[in-house]
Amino acid sequence: MTPLQQCYYRKAIEHLYAWPEDFDRLNLAMSAIAQLSGAGVGHYVAVDLATRQLTESCITVPALIKADQEYRDYFGTIDPRIEWYINAALAQWRCDQDRYDLRFVRQNEFYNDYLIHYGFCRTTATVLRRTERIVECVVLVKARDAPDYTASSLQLLSCISSHMVRAAHLRARLRELEAQQKASEQTLSVLPFGVVWLDQQGQVCWMNASARCSLASSDGLGIRQNKLFASNTNVDRLLQLALRQSLWATPRTGQALRVNRRDLPWPLLVSILPMTRPTGEACGVAGQGPCALVIIQDTAIRAMTQPHLLAQMFGLTPAEVRLAQALLENTTVEEFATSQGVSRTTVRTHLAHLFAKTGTSRQAELVRMLGLIIGFVTMDGSNTALLS
Repeated sequence: MTPLQQCYYRKAIEHLYAWPEDFDRLNLAMSAIAQLSGAGVGHYVAVDLATRQLTESCITVPALIKADQEYRDYFGTIDPRIEWYINAALAQWRCDQDRYDLRFVRQNEFYNDYLIHYGFCRTTATVLRRTERIVECVVLVKARDAPDYTASSLQLLSCISSHMVRAAHLRARLRELEAQQKASEQTLSVLPFGVVWLDQQGQVCWMNASARCSLASSDGLGIRQNKLFASNTNVDRLLQLALRQSLWATPRTGQALRVNRRDLPWPLLVSILPMTRPTGEACGVAGQGPCALVIIQDTAIRAMTQPHLLAQMFGLTPAEVRLAQALLENTTVEEFATSQGVSRTTVRTHLAHLFAKTGTSRQAELVRMLGLIIGFVTMDGSNTALLS
């Protein structure tokens, strides 16, 4: 490589491995790769194998965003190169100059009305990732009057293609982990007791709405400098000991304690459970992954009315609470609108707010989730038996 090519290569590597966390870095990586190979434009496409529709795309030249949209809307469906490109081996570069001669190019709608229309002609592409459903490719496009791809330019591209494949798989894995985390957090967020994740240093990583509500007033239990503490000195001593035994002792052990409150007669029941420590690869930076689970059970829930409980857990307005209770009683939207003297449009607006606040998307899902929560906290003694 020449010094200039080495510079493009280093830039491409840097941006490729930043791409899994920042999609915009892919354009910067493709720009460097295009310059490395003598191409003018880089185009990333993710193709749905069942429908041949593009699920994701980006292009390196801002002035060609319209061209990218046209490709998504129509030209991608008539692109003669697609089948040939997506069936290549991972990291293998295929050039259309090896498959389509100039006679074909002059007669083909895709080349004439799309590539040549925008001032381009020859392309080369490589597959970054393939699943049963999706294929991800990067296509490098040359200007219409540029020479064909040479063996030396393809050799340069082969030096970086393995990094492109690795970055694409890292991004896919990261998205999978993020989806799993989101699903877990959505599940934990609607539980009728507090859930707090602590990292290896005892810092709070995440908490659900119930925990946030229980800890907000620091009545009995609170958060200071992003760590749990008890307002009573003696109880705090026990709490910190329990946290140390769960996080750092050998062997690590779980603990449970009762935390009395200053303003309410109902105590908090706290359980601290050691969890498997994530590796540096799983949590990114050592010590930042969840290492202990704290469950906070508020025995005051038994004293709450159903409307108060729903309002506190999800931040519902009185109108939204009334609609939630009606749905739990199998009342239809139309019946509720009539009984409340409001329009169906207004009720549907309240229903949309309920979906957003509870993390649900369908009425049956909403009713099922609310029913489970109400049933759980109203079972005789069940909300104290779990952790006592």
